[in-house]
Amino acid sequence: TSPRFFKEGGGCSGCHHQPMEARAFAAASAARINADESIRQTFRDSVLAERPLYLMSLPFLQALPGDIDRVLLALMALADLSEPASDFTDAAVHYLAARQDTSGAWISLEIARPPISDSTISRTAMAIRALRVYGWPAREAEFDKRVQRASVWLQNAKSITNYEEADRIMGLRAA
Repeated sequence: TSPRFFKEGGGCSGCHHQPMEARAFAAASAARINADESIRQTFRDSVLAERPLYLMSLPFLQALPGDIDRVLLALMALADLSEPASDFTDAAVHYLAARQDTSGAWISLEIARPPISDSTISRTAMAIRALRVYGWPAREAEFDKRVQRASVWLQNAKSITNYEEADRIMGLRAA
């Protein structure tokens, strides 16, 4: 549904929609299942369409609608698709680093939107992976410290759902 959603939605990326479809495409491709390439291209188009908004907001630490969830889901899809670092990922990682809580976790300031955006455990696991995949070499020492703090937080976090526990384990593995 992603290609249709993007076109009929006036170029809306569907921040909870298309990144998950891109991740499914990447998983299918990794399993050597023939996936429709238009899914990958639609996600790339949606990132390109939103690039100006991200680049006008994130470098200045201004939240977007959807807060960090929107940023994290896009970065996870880009990482799954093996997309290279760009000014888009640089701005997103800069914003994420600044948004880490003193506890080590990443907490959304907006109301949770279950099931994808309702877990601090899941956000923290995704942020760790984002810093590992798209972190800047010039800030490696800083990002390593952030990942270490997040890892300690995840080690002590109590999962409520299987989804959270799976994300907690994946976050610890990425750390």
